Amino acid sequence: MKLLLRPAFLVCLAIFSANQVLESNKVFIPFIHSYADDVCALPVLLTLASAGMALVYYGRGSLERTYRLSFLQVLFALVYCSVVFEVVLPAYAARYIADKWDIAAYTVGAGIFYLFINPAKAQQIS
Repeated sequence: MKLLLRPAFLVCLAIFSANQVLESNKVFIPFIHSYADDVCALPVLLTLASAGMALVYYGRGSLERTYRLSFLQVLFALVYCSVVFEVVLPAYAARYIADKWDIAAYTVGAGIFYLFINPAKAQQIS
């Protein structure tokens, strides 16, 4: 699928993966540690969701076709992640910390997905 080869997706995936490797080796770069995963999470998740939707909708025989997520679908993902990770989880587990800047980072990530990854011309499931 060409969607998985878009440069913005690959950059977000590389940053996300590199940050996870650094953190697993106990290397923490303050700004990167705090916000890189939050910026990259929605572009990675929404690209995989879009690729999955294309696969389900069009079947394996049409790997060249893409599925465009609507603005409302992207907005829903943004609100959902913001509520779960910044409201619900911090209320129930001390290891999670609510941070309004994380919501800003999710918003930047949603914008990156919508503007640079989400295919401009594709069929949508009605």
